[in-house]
Amino acid sequence: MKTQSALLLTAIFSVSLAAPLGTFAAPVGILVDEGGFINTNQVLYEDANNIAVQTFGFDAPDTTVFIANETTATNGFGIADVHTDWFATTPYASGAAQTFNFNIYDPANEGGALSDTLSITLTGITPAGTDPDNMSMDFHFRSDNLSGGNFLPALLGAIAITENGLFQSVNAFLPVQFVADPNNPFSAGFRSDVVPEPNALELGLLSLLSLPFFRRLVGKS
Repeated sequence: MKTQSALLLTAIFSVSLAAPLGTFAAPVGILVDEGGFINTNQVLYEDANNIAVQTFGFDAPDTTVFIANETTATNGFGIADVHTDWFATTPYASGAAQTFNFNIYDPANEGGALSDTLSITLTGITPAGTDPDNMSMDFHFRSDNLSGGNFLPALLGAIAITENGLFQSVNAFLPVQFVADPNNPFSAGFRSDVVPEPNALELGLLSLLSLPFFRRLVGKS
């Protein structure tokens, strides 16, 4: 037990040496979840329709969030819209902006149709007064309506992503100056629901239930 404690203290001390003294990163980020952040350690299947957003590290007074769940109406999309500001070590010039679009598709076993879209616009802003924020973000997530009619329009020039029911990061497609910011590293991600495939137990039970039927067929032949 003492050995384990010593090893733990050594690991903590080693990690503390890896970070320069006086510089502790304060991550800023956003997550949108079609399951309302339920079952966060499991795959999210199509049994939940609670669009939810989590933001962290951003300037709270400058953060606005709008959420709407899916409906069966033609344009009854699931919606998550967020506007927020933060301080970046290497910001864009004031007024300069860049948009990153993502089309999120069902897995091939579900037909591969467009399921969700995500658009992230990053804009450089001028700090005002005592507010040091020099970047803003507009985040727009859309999920297809409950009717399954695929009315959701695809975004032009978008990066294609296949949903897997887990939390998926889009950091790899965002500017490294923000993702790897030494003071306020930026991150963004989503979790989109998937249709569950039959597991081995379900298939096994199905085969057992079908045995009497096949036996009757064999007996009649």
